[in-house]
Amino acid sequence: MPARALVGRLMALAWEHRWAAAPAMVVTVVAQFVTLGGLVFQGLAIDILRARADEGAPAPEWPLGLSVPASWDFMETLWFLAGLILLFSLGVGATRFL
Repeated sequence: MPARALVGRLMALAWEHRWAAAPAMVVTVVAQFVTLGGLVFQGLAIDILRARADEGAPAPEWPLGLSVPASWDFMETLWFLAGLILLFSLGVGATRFL
């Protein structure tokens, strides 16, 4: 059987079952976005640690222009980011087991 015919049959079969696969696709996309969010906050935590360790390092840029209150000290900011990273990691774990 030629490869073109085989691919055509597989595409027809996938199209027949598109509604059964849609929830899995949605969960996969959500899991990818939650993973990306967790990585953003991990990178931000690294940037904050670097800025603290190296005076010449550029100031960290918070995503979407958000930041913690100015009254928070260094450790409060790190604990906040650690909580966000944990929250996003739990979200990834939850979406992987749906």
